[in-house]
Amino acid sequence: MKPCALVLLLTVLSPLAGFSQSATPIDKDAFAQHANGLYYRPMEAGLISFTCRVNVDWDTVPIQILLPAEIAGRKPLEQTKFFVTVSVVGSPSARHEYTQDAPTWMRPAYDKLFEILSSLLSGTLQTWGTKALRGPMPEGRFLNGVEKTADGYVVTAADTPAQYRLMVSTDYRISEMVTKGPSGDIDEHTGFSDSPQGLVLTSNDATTKEGGDTTHVQYEMTYQMADGFRLPNTLHLKVNDNIDMKFSFENCSVQKGIVLKVAPPHH
Repeated sequence: MKPCALVLLLTVLSPLAGFSQSATPIDKDAFAQHANGLYYRPMEAGLISFTCRVNVDWDTVPIQILLPAEIAGRKPLEQTKFFVTVSVVGSPSARHEYTQDAPTWMRPAYDKLFEILSSLLSGTLQTWGTKALRGPMPEGRFLNGVEKTADGYVVTAADTPAQYRLMVSTDYRISEMVTKGPSGDIDEHTGFSDSPQGLVLTSNDATTKEGGDTTHVQYEMTYQMADGFRLPNTLHLKVNDNIDMKFSFENCSVQKGIVLKVAPPHH
């Protein structure tokens, strides 16, 4: 697997485009407004960013990634604090803090390990955030069309240079997002579950094709409430056949703002 293929897969954010079906066109703006109202969108509730301490299930870290740091010593590694910050603007970031008694000579091996973990975690939360923070349905102004089918709806959208196609069920749950762009194609099969605040993203099974390379990323997410927001609780991440890791999040702090509702102008 080439690093560029993983980055492409983990950083793509949206839905799909393409394909014609026999269907009945419907009003795209009304559709988008109704669908978006069914999904939990913490940004709409004032979320600006959140920071959580990350617990790594060290038994799930591949040995080829873990070994250099484990040779340096497992106990100081497990005592190192690992944090991730996710914002509605910009990319997620991760950092780690050593305990005062962590030997200096061990830290280069630990730094390399946390660099890899940070890349995996930040990339996954980037693609999660594009669907979970703002909602997965594009606004009406990005939609090219919505067609009613026997199984639900086919939504096509564009945000230059990418094009998107979404397969949506009759209860407005997005089951597939296909993205076509100049760098490659991404096919995501998504799972959304009910919550008191609305539909939340609980799984994603994505395949990206870039040139002759194919990368397969899967993740499952559970949630917790923190300061009034539904935030990640556990993450199970798989990448191709060589990554199968588990993370959990705790002690989450939230930065939030005031939401101002602005009515559209009268004509």
